[in-house]
Amino acid sequence: MGIEFAIVFPLFLLIFYAIVSYSICFAVLQSLHGLSAEASRAVLSVERSSLSIGSEPVQQAIEAEVGRVLQDSWLDTALIQGCGREALYEIQDGVLEVCLRIGIGPDHDPGIALPKLELLGVEIPHLERVESTSRIRL
Repeated sequence: MGIEFAIVFPLFLLIFYAIVSYSICFAVLQSLHGLSAEASRAVLSVERSSLSIGSEPVQQAIEAEVGRVLQDSWLDTALIQGCGREALYEIQDGVLEVCLRIGIGPDHDPGIALPKLELLGVEIPHLERVESTSRIRL
């Protein structure tokens, strides 16, 4: 009985850890999808009728709206980064793009410190980051 347990336990541990770790990753990804979409919609409420989109007051108002949406989230704002750029949003050709990214694993700072389990040649979770992008025409 002990030998069977010793053989089967690593497999059960791997399956259980995969379920838990990927559930955390999917919950974070779902939250990022909601946050990026909500931030895009919130930017539409910024009054920009008399000012151009690139002007300083409009940029500050957009940053404030995106920051407000992120503050209302259950995710720590220190974990959320932009996708390859300093700002969380970008406006090009009248299209606003909000891109949010969170790193996964102990190698990412800031990021979710979800340890990677390597067992039987399989690494769980096998994700470096989760990200979500939302675009809306202004």
